[in-house]
Amino acid sequence: MLAAPAPTPTPAPDPAADLNRLFEIAGAYPPRLTGPADRARAEALWFRVRSALESASAGRPNDYRTHLALGLLYRCGYNLDLKEATSSDLVVRHFKAASVLEPLKSEPHYESGEFLLTTGRFEEGKRELDLALSLATDADKPPIIHNLCFAAYYLKDFRQAVTVCTQALAFAPDHPGLKIILERSQAVLGGGPPPETIVIPAEDVPDGKIIRPQ
Repeated sequence: MLAAPAPTPTPAPDPAADLNRLFEIAGAYPPRLTGPADRARAEALWFRVRSALESASAGRPNDYRTHLALGLLYRCGYNLDLKEATSSDLVVRHFKAASVLEPLKSEPHYESGEFLLTTGRFEEGKRELDLALSLATDADKPPIIHNLCFAAYYLKDFRQAVTVCTQALAFAPDHPGLKIILERSQAVLGGGPPPETIVIPAEDVPDGKIIRPQ
């Protein structure tokens, strides 16, 4: 009689991989969900990652990477409308904690600035992005400059919008949202009327820079 095959071992949880997967789904607003079953899976994944990160945080309360991961986690929860993550300040608090632990790193300021920008807190977001840019290496600057284009435009600083969009388009020459910002800002500086709608329509901005309704 042949022996029964050994059961396939269950893979050990990988919080980093789970968080990356979750961020692909809910890192931007609206989250990429196709229906109720999809939402249920995303929410279960969120709670699993939260449990793992909170356990890690309890053992290492001053760990830079853990605070950065918690900020990303709560950003996903905020975009999923989970009651456990309804406060945008909770997201910012973890990024702030990470920046205090590693004051010379640009990443916490960048993540905080991008999140604040997409929640409509434009002035705060721009301050964080300016800080990120001042600390970033050349390799890390393109996405920061990209977000600063949107920040300047949303704040109606059309002159700066032209400056940073010109820089950003050198990295992404075919980006439709950046082209729209540059064209509209140049038109205003040329004497045209300011655009009636500052927030760029979602169909013109395919990369997640969509302002969530407050």
